[in-house]
Amino acid sequence: MLALPRLGTLNVHMGLLPPMRGMNVAEWSAFMGVPLGCTVHVVDPGVDTGDIIMFREVDAAGATDIQALRDRVDDAQVIALGEVVRWVLEHGALPPACPQGRESGRQYFAMHDELRAVLNASLRGVTGASAPAR
Repeated sequence: MLALPRLGTLNVHMGLLPPMRGMNVAEWSAFMGVPLGCTVHVVDPGVDTGDIIMFREVDAAGATDIQALRDRVDDAQVIALGEVVRWVLEHGALPPACPQGRESGRQYFAMHDELRAVLNASLRGVTGASAPAR
């Protein structure tokens, strides 16, 4: 299926690849104190391992909960994908891409509700609820 589209299949990922692969990476990024952002990449058989076309860092300052973090990344994703689609329409090809090494990243899974609560409390500035330092 992935070989059918002439230019490939694109994905907009809610994290900065390659270090933040998998699920809930906006939350994991904030929890671990690493940059928040999104990446447009080509889909391959791996989990978020395809060639990177574009990434954007997102400012998390002032986000008061997980949904606010996700909303900021969602907004950046729409803009980034729009830029890639405009490029494709103008050039008839994908923009230059950068391959990722499969060993370069780490795959994250769904964040447990108790960790989500700790992160939400931390984002709200609740004393004693800070996310652990990386």
